[in-house]
Amino acid sequence: MGNIMNPEDATDPRRTFLAQIALVATALQSDVTALSLEAQEQVTRFKADEISLYEATFWLKSLAGAFFAYADGLTYSIRETAASSTDLLGDRLSRNLLRDLDTSKRLPLERAVAVALKSLCHLCVATPVIDTSTEDFRGFKALTEARERFVHPKSHLDVCPFELFPTINPALEWFLHTLRQTFIICGRSLGFPLQTPPQGRRFYFADDKLAPFAARRSEWEAKRETGFVPDLRDVVFPLMDDTSRAMNAMLGRGIKTALQIDCTARNFVRTLFVEIEGSVLIAAALLHSRANAEPPSASLLSGSHEEVRNNVVVLLEKFSSRFGKRHTVLRYGKGWDAFATARALRNRVTHPKSVEDLALQSGDLDSLMELAGWWHGNASECLELNSGRVPL
Repeated sequence: MGNIMNPEDATDPRRTFLAQIALVATALQSDVTALSLEAQEQVTRFKADEISLYEATFWLKSLAGAFFAYADGLTYSIRETAASSTDLLGDRLSRNLLRDLDTSKRLPLERAVAVALKSLCHLCVATPVIDTSTEDFRGFKALTEARERFVHPKSHLDVCPFELFPTINPALEWFLHTLRQTFIICGRSLGFPLQTPPQGRRFYFADDKLAPFAARRSEWEAKRETGFVPDLRDVVFPLMDDTSRAMNAMLGRGIKTALQIDCTARNFVRTLFVEIEGSVLIAAALLHSRANAEPPSASLLSGSHEEVRNNVVVLLEKFSSRFGKRHTVLRYGKGWDAFATARALRNRVTHPKSVEDLALQSGDLDSLMELAGWWHGNASECLELNSGRVPL
């Protein structure tokens, strides 16, 4: 991509746009590259029975989180560029594609990827190379669905989704290969003298690859203890362990490769909020199923940072009042105040709109530590049960 990022002729605005997008792609990919190497090492350890399934899954979830931040940020940048260049597109885009270029409209990632890569090709007067009818694209979609589950877990099944194992390598390679081919065809269409040796692929997705993992999951599920306590325990404890692993990685512990602090901090904030939001969602689900409360809805974790913080605390206190020790959450202090700052950071690094969104600001690490202390030292006490009020 070197020639694209240093165009000799910037008189055609499309050449400048392509160069800018190539720069964004390169900058956003650093976490994916770093965590891919670490996840590979950790999965090797799992296969050698050196670490647990949950620990191996943590690293795959970390890689998936970085990958989707990359894909999300890149597709946003392309859609934004294409939307500002409709005069260059002429009539080459369908009405649906034009409508989906609006970046204020939240699209499912698989749709956003297709819209972005197709519109980039049309902008450069090139034939789109992305094919959404293949098994590889279905593997990418299956990975996006697994990501949605482990980011917002509503049961123990979502904490360790089996789809991660057969989909993550094919999905990453398919996306990067398709992106590379898109840059090549667009660059050539605009006259860039690209030297592009053939690049093979190692991983391919097939629908039947899911079946063996689903069968093993069923075997595991058949042996699992059921009931109120396991349903709570098997979500809250693994999420807590994941946050501890992310913290250790940030401190340079338990990792096999040299991960940069910015990379591990971005992973830590994503992991911490998965724990917070996942704990709230399972508490809401159990209140609904065992105490006839309202079912958990998207509004629980939507809104301003202050609104979401209030929703979290109110829900946790309801849970503690019904099943726990009637704990009251502290609504003051550095940890309470850090919620808004840390959530804004989580939003930026999960859905970056520019390379700058991935940068850690002065004080971000302090805010993360304050929030983690407030959550583990106070708020999460609402999840401690009172044995006299626990249903079967």
